[in-house]
Amino acid sequence: MSILDIFRRKQAAVSTELSATVAQYVQARAQTDVDNPYGPFANREAYDQVANWMSGQGGANDPAVAAQWMQAITENWQSLVNVYRVSWLAKKIVRKKPRDMLRPGYNLIWEGSGEKRGERGKKGGKGKVRETEADRVRKACRRRWNADQLVVEAATWARLFGGSVIVLGIKGQLLSDPLPIVEGSVDYSVIGKGGLEWLRVYDRWRANHDGQIDADPLSPNYGKPLYHVLSADAGGMQGQRVHWTRVIRFDGDVVPWWTYRANACWHDSTLQVLVDLLKQYDSMTGAISSLIPKARQDVVMAKKAAEMLSTDAGSQKMARRYAATARMASMYNVAVYDLDTEKSEQRTFQFSGLDKIWEKSMKEVAGATGYPVSILFGDEPAGMNATGDASLRNYYDELAGEREEQVAPQHLALLEVITRNELGRLPDGFSIEYRPFMQMSAAELSDINLKRSQADHQRIEDGIITPGLAARETKEDSLYKTMAQEDVDLAELDVPMPDDDADTDGDADATETAATGNASLALTPTMQGSIITVNQALATMGFPAWPDSDGLLTIAEFQAKHAATVATAANANAGSAPGEESFGLDGFDPEQPRDPNGQWAGGAGGGSGLSSLSEEEHALAREMSSGKSDKKVMASLGISHERAMAMAHEIRTKLGVGIGQSLKERYKSLVKQSKKSAS
Repeated sequence: MSILDIFRRKQAAVSTELSATVAQYVQARAQTDVDNPYGPFANREAYDQVANWMSGQGGANDPAVAAQWMQAITENWQSLVNVYRVSWLAKKIVRKKPRDMLRPGYNLIWEGSGEKRGERGKKGGKGKVRETEADRVRKACRRRWNADQLVVEAATWARLFGGSVIVLGIKGQLLSDPLPIVEGSVDYSVIGKGGLEWLRVYDRWRANHDGQIDADPLSPNYGKPLYHVLSADAGGMQGQRVHWTRVIRFDGDVVPWWTYRANACWHDSTLQVLVDLLKQYDSMTGAISSLIPKARQDVVMAKKAAEMLSTDAGSQKMARRYAATARMASMYNVAVYDLDTEKSEQRTFQFSGLDKIWEKSMKEVAGATGYPVSILFGDEPAGMNATGDASLRNYYDELAGEREEQVAPQHLALLEVITRNELGRLPDGFSIEYRPFMQMSAAELSDINLKRSQADHQRIEDGIITPGLAARETKEDSLYKTMAQEDVDLAELDVPMPDDDADTDGDADATETAATGNASLALTPTMQGSIITVNQALATMGFPAWPDSDGLLTIAEFQAKHAATVATAANANAGSAPGEESFGLDGFDPEQPRDPNGQWAGGAGGGSGLSSLSEEEHALAREMSSGKSDKKVMASLGISHERAMAMAHEIRTKLGVGIGQSLKERYKSLVKQSKKSAS
């Protein structure tokens, strides 16, 4: 018989024996699998693996075959509390994510939530701005109910113990009574204004269930307890049965169904899979720390040392001898040894490589917990151009996903309850908008706003968007905190309406021809500003030349030199209709009195004073002096642009406002002088 035949027979015998063994095993375990509370086939071993009977791989002598995952033992309350209180690393793993989830803040969004409401006095006084409904809700969440802290606390205990609840105490209602269910969610409309009495957080050990499980497959609470029973340490609430509709539930790490049922209908602690790893890390750091005192060791070689240590008397004698030597070395920095019988030397130990072990352990813990090393251990990234931005961004992306799944629904429900309590209703479109984790610096934000402003300006000039659309987007982004709806409405009134069918041989061409001397040359506004002088522009409109040498400057040069005055005039002109000649209520006045040479009169003074102003003119001057834009001044008084310009001219004449002087500053000065004289 050949060696090959022997191998074949042996292989056949092994296969036959293995098949019989498997059949017996399956038959013996079949009933056990059916009765297993952890589900069918929970204990069944698998044989679908690579086997090599020559090398022993996959056989009875392979150590890997004996390795198996053991049934996990759920950490109890005391064990979790111990590791949470003793290990700084465990506490940080549990606490940091819930705090990071709400750290950037959020906005409450609903229809009209950002509008400011103004109340005008009976005598037409200045409107007083009061807080919005969103401001009221935010203030109540922060000051009265401490809503964000409740969410953070509940999420923290859910991560530590596997679950927690926020119990809602509603005035005049029993905790055991169910709230209505509408469209698959709890209807909190029964909470009227001022109807919320208290909010309390209970972890899973203080809010267990009474054994009744919701078996209705159409219920949003399917598979969860119908009632939670508050424990004896619940602060006067012991034994209270709380219906599930009156709690906001937070869960820990989700586990399979049978484990969930065996765990009293709660999920796992975040530390459940980390306990052994944390033990290894703490043991490793403790072992390294214990090596530090042993970095240097004194070695004494004495004659007949072994003989002396063999007896108790000799051992005591040597102990006293070297204890005295150690005390002398510590107190006097002197070591005394016998010259003939003793010899001393020091040995040092090298710890090279321990830092690598420590770093590897840190990375393992960080990988298991989902935190970057820089956040969990505060270790800055090493290497050239290493900033850690990539790992930080990955962490924030993962955190945003966890927040959306584990915290946002509960957070929204709690804020809905508080909003109903404060407003007596739930506004349409109620939602939360979380702010981004990566906050931009002031310089980055300023650069983005500048580029956006330039892009909006160009799109408005190109006719792609209107000023009203840009204003609405600006208000939605809360770029200006005090921006109100009336600002958007005013911007929407200033919509340029270019007429493509207009006669191109009209005043525009005449102006261009007079200014450039070439009617066939089409110039853009930017090109015109760099070519046409101020005096040329004034001559085109039929006005005298500028009173000084600035009239020889181009429009662009003039605007650069008088930027502040030009900006004031531009703001004043914002309410003009297209093509309308407007110089602003407080700016340049073409009807300013002139001297005998045809130049405008300069300086200030003269006039008949405040007493000559009519009540309407006083009102216009007061509104202008309040700092409002021309649009708001005209809207406040209900007058047209033409009427406002005419009144402003009359006020200048009566108050003796000279060229280059501000009407409102002149008015303020005269009012101040009048009050001073009266006093």
